[in-house]
Amino acid sequence: MIALLLSAIAAGPAEDPRLAAPAKISVVREPITEALATLEKGKGCRLEVASALHSRQIALHTEKEPLGQTLERIAEVMEAKWTETPAGWRLDPVPERVVELAAYLKLRDDLLVSEARATLEGMAKIAERPFPEVYAEGEKARKAGAAEEDPKKAEPLFARWRELGSGNYLSYLTGALYASLGQEERSRFWKGEMFVGSTAAGKGGHALPSGSENWGDQSSEVFLANRGDTRIFSRFHPVLHQFQERILREGLSGHRVIMSVPYIESPALKKHPFSVRQTAWDQRKLFSSAWAKPAAKLDPPGKSPWQRGYWAKADVLARLHARTGIPVVAMVDRSAWPIAETDRDLRRSQYGTPPPAGTVGAALAAFAEIGEMHLHESSGFLLSRSSRWAEQTLASPPEAAVRSFESLERPTLNDCAVLALGLTDRQAYAMGQPDQIVCRNDATPLAATALEALRLWGILSPAQRSALLGGRALQATALSPSQSRQLEGALIGAVLNNSEVPDVMRRLFDGVDQDALKGLSLWASAQPVQESHVMPPRTSSQEYKLDLAMKPGLVLILGPSRTEGIEIRFATPPSP
Repeated sequence: MIALLLSAIAAGPAEDPRLAAPAKISVVREPITEALATLEKGKGCRLEVASALHSRQIALHTEKEPLGQTLERIAEVMEAKWTETPAGWRLDPVPERVVELAAYLKLRDDLLVSEARATLEGMAKIAERPFPEVYAEGEKARKAGAAEEDPKKAEPLFARWRELGSGNYLSYLTGALYASLGQEERSRFWKGEMFVGSTAAGKGGHALPSGSENWGDQSSEVFLANRGDTRIFSRFHPVLHQFQERILREGLSGHRVIMSVPYIESPALKKHPFSVRQTAWDQRKLFSSAWAKPAAKLDPPGKSPWQRGYWAKADVLARLHARTGIPVVAMVDRSAWPIAETDRDLRRSQYGTPPPAGTVGAALAAFAEIGEMHLHESSGFLLSRSSRWAEQTLASPPEAAVRSFESLERPTLNDCAVLALGLTDRQAYAMGQPDQIVCRNDATPLAATALEALRLWGILSPAQRSALLGGRALQATALSPSQSRQLEGALIGAVLNNSEVPDVMRRLFDGVDQDALKGLSLWASAQPVQESHVMPPRTSSQEYKLDLAMKPGLVLILGPSRTEGIEIRFATPPSP
């Protein structure tokens, strides 16, 4: 009864007398449920979270601000609302905001696909002409544009060059392949199926234009003319909205892989209510009374606890609070900070003259611009969230799964496979890149280049893994239906991403009326493997030393024989 009387006149947590006491809070990054469970202790007031918001994470840094005020700012930064309950308060999503966000993400997905379609259909039209003719016209336009002094006259010339594929042989062949697909095949292409065009196409295959093996551009040795049978591998990833393309030429180990996401410059997306609100919420200059004051100098942070030396943006935000003294409430995740320095001042800005070095303004501006963050001042608090937080909600891996992986002293490839099988493609790709998602253990086996092979390893039985590690082959025909599908995914991923594809493997794709897996087997070998190349955090000098160590690992071989297969390498041992 007393609790009900205390909250009877409270319109929100800020007016609830149970939450009026000043509170010193230091939460670098925690799931919202855990943070609130700690804050409610001893208050006589329950702080609950609706299940729809359980995956969100929060950062809180206050010194003497009333807890109720901090809670109000949490709702603001998360675009949520507090609902009174008999025991206290519950953080709920705002229904209209949920609908708006879903509509925005759908519009973005639709625009990415439509832009990708327009790009490919344009290249298919261009591919109706011989490549040497297309290349010559494009080069003529490019050179004329470069020689034109008037930018307004030069731009249409460069636009025509880009329309013709920028003189790129791979783009031309991709267009030619797409032009050869029927309507039903195009539907499968946009659902993620890989298609192959070949100058040696057999029955049921997709033939490239006559003379393709004798054409080329100046981009690399792979693209020079007269290089033998040519094959183009292409697919559109429907989840990542990414083109994945590769050209291979007979007798050459060299290759060219292109992975690109269509660029959206759509007024419809910018004018969407969600985009308009995000832009209006972000403030480029804030805390005007403290803007020019000196920021505190902190001791160096020491060694990062995360893989490859990256810091989390949440770590940098904690130091920003210590440097400025401004109370902080932020929606955060495991996103990595892109540079080595945690306390950088903004030295140059695309938004005008940066604030004086060493000031609060310089620290705030650096965090916003380098970290690609949106900042907002509200009731004396600094509110912060990613400028791409809507998209990141889809890519952030579940915190419980990552913590479970981090609890392992020495994760094996089996552990990485378990993690990969529990994540979506978006989550796994982000998790496999230390420059995107921070993790205490090495999760690079989840990177896009070998994700499907890792998942294949994960669904093999212990007996199958033991047989492979014992030197025996596992025939594709002996696999279960689900394992066969995963093997096909691993094969496609290997062809699109790995550097060496023997000629005998390339020829498997010259006819689509045959089973590409027929006659293939899988081998495995535990042996030292060079660790994955991951770009380290950027430094002021932009210089870094590439020193890749050899580590205990596993090599999977997929092919008709052990010596003629595609190798997929993991720098993580299969067992302790």
